[in-house]
Amino acid sequence: MGPQLDALVPVKNRYITAPFPAWTAVGVTELYEPTALVEIRLTVRNPVAGHAAGH
Repeated sequence: MGPQLDALVPVKNRYITAPFPAWTAVGVTELYEPTALVEIRLTVRNPVAGHAAGH
C-alpha cells in the first residue's frame, strides 16, 4: 500500500481541508478494476440541500 498511499496523501491534503472528515485507508490484495491503483468511495453532504448524496 506504500507507493499508492504516498501518491494519494498529497492529493487528499490538497483538496480535503479543515474541518477534516474521517477517512480510512485499507490495504487489499486486488481491486475490482485490474488496472486500478486505488479505489475511493465517499459520501458527501450538501449543507445547502441538507441531505447526503451517496458515492
